[in-house]
Amino acid sequence: MPCLAKKWLALGHIAIFRTHPNVETVNQMHWKEYFTTGTVKPDAPEYIRKACSVIDYANLGKEEREVAFALEKGQAIHDAELVSSFLDGKDIGKAEGKAERNVEFARSMIANSEPIDKIAQYTGLGVDQIKALLA
Repeated sequence: MPCLAKKWLALGHIAIFRTHPNVETVNQMHWKEYFTTGTVKPDAPEYIRKACSVIDYANLGKEEREVAFALEKGQAIHDAELVSSFLDGKDIGKAEGKAERNVEFARSMIANSEPIDKIAQYTGLGVDQIKALLA
């Protein structure tokens, strides 16, 4: 735990003395950049970028938070609708593929002179559908 305490103390030091020249690590440099300019460089570690976005969100006013929440909610709904339509499409595609396989299987059974009731039993097709394939 002493290492973590040292990192937090060093971070606190940067936060209090923003222009202090004695920055020890690259990550401390990223924090210093954020505290002095309010921006995070793209090469900053993911945890620093996430922490900075949480800090930025916490510093929003009430109206700004409501707008941000509405945008996030809208994006979540949009994403859920995309996933749902994708899954529905997959189910439809599976059903269409199965129906096509059953028709091909029925044609094969017809070619082998199998009785209509047996074709219906094995393919799940209706008698009318099978008779249409005979024509």
